Amino acid sequence: MSVSVVQSAILARAEEVLGANLHYEALPASGDLDAQLATRYRRLPAVFVTFLGGDQIPATGVLLDANFVVLVMTGGVREADRRDGNARSPGAIPILERLIPALHAFEVPGIGGLTLVSVANLFAPAFDEKGLTLYSAAYRIRLPLELTDDPAWQLAPLETIHADWVADAPVDPSAALPLADGNATASDTVTLPQGVLP
Repeated sequence: MSVSVVQSAILARAEEVLGANLHYEALPASGDLDAQLATRYRRLPAVFVTFLGGDQIPATGVLLDANFVVLVMTGGVREADRRDGNARSPGAIPILERLIPALHAFEVPGIGGLTLVSVANLFAPAFDEKGLTLYSAAYRIRLPLELTDDPAWQLAPLETIHADWVADAPVDPSAALPLADGNATASDTVTLPQGVLP
């Protein structure tokens, strides 16, 4: 899919410019940024990218003005070191200062060029308490989404369904709690027959 192609190209360009000593990763789009980053703060400094959707460009078929956000996260005890860097680790601002011009007008092969839209300091007390500094750079690109017969783009057949259950959960679905601790009291795995059914 074009989204993954763009994300991979952004991360590859970032690593080309910034070097292999940073962590690079594509994140799933989520409204809860804190939850997305909570398990990743041990691998810093880091550059993340996520796809935020886009608007259809009128009269173009399926062509989106797609929005991608590049996040730069650094960690440390002192905010000034997280922001500006020190002798041991680069800061978020020097990383951004190299990354922003490297990605603006960067041509994603077969798709088009990225355009810088905005840069933001995502300071939040919750991040600061964890010793994290976070900045973002938002980019837009015209993204074609096309149907293809290429087998590499086809979805794999649904072969197995797996579900975990809490057997003593309330009967009222609105009162049920999500399975947050990963301790299911029951599990079901169903393998579906493949091929044409009679």
